[in-house]
Amino acid sequence: MMTARVHFSSTVPHACRFAGLRLAVATALLLACDSGSGGPVGPIPDPVPGPGDFTRTILSSGLERSYGLHVPPGWSADADMPLVLAFHGALSSPAHLRAVSRLDDVADQSGVVVAYPAAALGDWNTECLQCGSDAVVEEIDDLGFVSDLVDQLVADAGIDRRRVYVIGISNGALFVHYLACAAQDVVAAAASVAATLIAPEYVPACDGGAIPMAFFHGSDDTFFPPEGGFAGNNVVNVRLLSIEQSVESWADRDGCDGGPEITALPDAEDDGTTVTRELHADCDGDAAVVYYAIEGGGHTWPGSPVPSGGAVGRTSRDVSASALAVDFFLDHAR
Repeated sequence: MMTARVHFSSTVPHACRFAGLRLAVATALLLACDSGSGGPVGPIPDPVPGPGDFTRTILSSGLERSYGLHVPPGWSADADMPLVLAFHGALSSPAHLRAVSRLDDVADQSGVVVAYPAAALGDWNTECLQCGSDAVVEEIDDLGFVSDLVDQLVADAGIDRRRVYVIGISNGALFVHYLACAAQDVVAAAASVAATLIAPEYVPACDGGAIPMAFFHGSDDTFFPPEGGFAGNNVVNVRLLSIEQSVESWADRDGCDGGPEITALPDAEDDGTTVTRELHADCDGDAAVVYYAIEGGGHTWPGSPVPSGGAVGRTSRDVSASALAVDFFLDHAR
């Protein structure tokens, strides 16, 4: 739960794994207490002043958590704009995801507010006890952080609570899948970039209603191999479903009937990749599941302007994951 004021901060910290962070967590928990009153400090409203880019912090579950915020032109406090929460990968940062995804550009065109939360210990708590995650070991309440953050942005940025969407890459995408199961009272639709599902024996059961889901995955991703099994490069220490099993799992959860509609998309760029769209549209409610299969793509964000190669592989520029995901999101509301 949120227990203290929200204020602007000058930087978004780049989380990393080292033992000192655990001491910092313990210290933050102690500092969260208000010794003068014997209880928690009440939240102080901090309205967004207008369009622009901000770095903000919020005290959630006793920890000061940070996030970047992009507010598009045309925003007003009573505009009821949609919100996209974008989750970085393990040992990455909001700033890196912002540069890679160029979600801000899409937000300006689509009238969407984007928040880039920072992981407390460099990765996200998916409740996968065997995954080797610092956030899981230290029991970081990332689910509570997301709930508190949405509450605050509804109050301070005039967000439409019915249109809150989540997208992430790699470990951030694993967290997106977790949120789509555990936070169905918050999430209207979700998108996963460069990750497959953790095998069900390692994570809590996914119950609840249908959630629209989009996947983007490269055939040459060595971190989350499309065939599943154990992840490459020590990403997680558990078995993963294949990308096809992951898509089928969400299609089953969303009650999608019949086979998918498969479309080869134009090969717009000579970058060594091609893209095929697999759409499951006949689903419960207004849900849908769509999978963009990136032939030749690596562990990358499709459409990113940031050069890639080496261990992460190619980036497809035939499609923009950011633009496609936001278009998909705006077709759905809770």
